[in-house]
Amino acid sequence: MFSGTPARRPSAPSFHHLSADTGKGELAAVGTGNPIDTDSFASKTRRAYRGRSTAIVRPGAAGTAPAAGTITVEARAPGLVGATLIMHVVAAP
Repeated sequence: MFSGTPARRPSAPSFHHLSADTGKGELAAVGTGNPIDTDSFASKTRRAYRGRSTAIVRPGAAGTAPAAGTITVEARAPGLVGATLIMHVVAAP
């Protein structure tokens, strides 16, 4: 769960790089909310829209069942301090 206020800088660099790591999940898609953006959702690098990017994280890998553990999501952009978010995955009963 994210707690706090996300930072937004409309003047931020135009490309953001997002990644998910640890094998307990994957970066399923990256978007920006820009209605005219035609870049692939599968790309880990996106042009920011009004200083924002959105990462969709899926527990487990495509075609596998989620397992308990943690997923580390990182976001970076040139000229800005990077951010890391740790998500906890709970296995279904």
